Amino acid sequence: MPLRSYNILFAIRDAESFHYKHILTELAFRGHRVRVVYDTRWTNESELEKLKQCTAEYSHVEYRPALHRKGLGRIALFYVREILSYRRYLLIPQQSSFFRERWKGYLPALVRRIVSYQWVEYLFKSSIMGQLGWMIERMIPSSRHVRRDITLFAPDVIFASPLTLRFSSTEVEYVKAGMALGIPCVSSVLTWDNLSSKGLIHVWPTRLLVWNKDQVREANECLFFPRERMRIVGATMFDDWFEKSRIATDRIIFCRQHGLDPGHPIVLYLGSSQRTGDETWIVERLYQALRSANDPRLQRTQLIVRPHPANSSHYKKLNLSGVHVIPQEGMLPIGASAFQLFFDSIHHAICSVMGVGTSGTLDTMIAGKPALAIISDTYKEYQVQAYNFQHLLRADALETVGTPEECMPIIQAIYNGKDSKQAKRETFIRDFVRPRGIEKNVGVIIADEIESLVR
Repeated sequence: MPLRSYNILFAIRDAESFHYKHILTELAFRGHRVRVVYDTRWTNESELEKLKQCTAEYSHVEYRPALHRKGLGRIALFYVREILSYRRYLLIPQQSSFFRERWKGYLPALVRRIVSYQWVEYLFKSSIMGQLGWMIERMIPSSRHVRRDITLFAPDVIFASPLTLRFSSTEVEYVKAGMALGIPCVSSVLTWDNLSSKGLIHVWPTRLLVWNKDQVREANECLFFPRERMRIVGATMFDDWFEKSRIATDRIIFCRQHGLDPGHPIVLYLGSSQRTGDETWIVERLYQALRSANDPRLQRTQLIVRPHPANSSHYKKLNLSGVHVIPQEGMLPIGASAFQLFFDSIHHAICSVMGVGTSGTLDTMIAGKPALAIISDTYKEYQVQAYNFQHLLRADALETVGTPEECMPIIQAIYNGKDSKQAKRETFIRDFVRPRGIEKNVGVIIADEIESLVR
């Protein structure tokens, strides 16, 4: 326990993707007074209620809407930040062109037309453009409304995240105001692709907490963030998977709840975000390959398809016996019941198959299950060329194939007890997810880092 309690301000973008439960509950357990401010544009009441439930027993944790910057400064900073984030894609030649073109599409129409000229692209890449953008950021003062909101709470430290998403200016403004007031600010990496496929961190916090050595390099190369202001802590978003007390729902009960046959094997298919579009063709070919296999176990295999919540509509047209879309609308594993459903789906499956790219693959690996990836030229720009996916390839922790049909001998081998990637998976999880110790809760480590900033 700390020598005294601190006032800690949490500034977050939304409650839906809130992966900081273990940090928040640890700080509350230590007796700190915590105020969580959230962006009302991205958080509805049901999502906020889930957030409140995790700290319901602590009276010294409170929640309220964040304040927003107003006036012309808000508009100017929005466009400057969008342009600087696009510029950084031009400066990283090894980055996938998909992410560069995606961010180009975010720019105002006039700017998009202008940057189509090659000489303008050279200008954008120049140090002059970067210095001009940073100068404008520094010239526009922090929001007086946000400063007042911070001052009234008088925090000893501000935790703000994720800082890199579009339209997520609320938590950025709290860092900008906090740094102006001389209050130490800390941020932690939300997910495994937030450093390489999102925007810049436009206002540097005192400390950036990253997962591992790879993310130190990414933050430095992709966001130009200074290495000396980073600390390696691990990935708190996976802390729930390491709780030894968690128990899976009985297989018979789980299967009956979702229309599955408990006597037949299960393979889990992990869907990807909306950038991949319609992935049902992969599911259909995987299904046909299973039904056409010579091994009766493969023929009887059931597929659980878990859609990404931002890309679930395509799966409504699936009407195949033995293919079960769970949950139908997709769902982030936030909250007790949502996480339990994901946990059960992985636990009762023999392995998972990833069609394109999703962090759910890491969940599968942590749970000790083999993971397969279908490497397709159709999706290479945001699959094999993406920074986050390259981590998996370099570690050789995945079974990789070129087509859904090529999954069959690997799944058959797994049925026969052959798991050729087990040791490499375990090494990867230890190095990538919990480099400070496989038994150490990352939320606790981050709480220690937050306290150390105050001291």
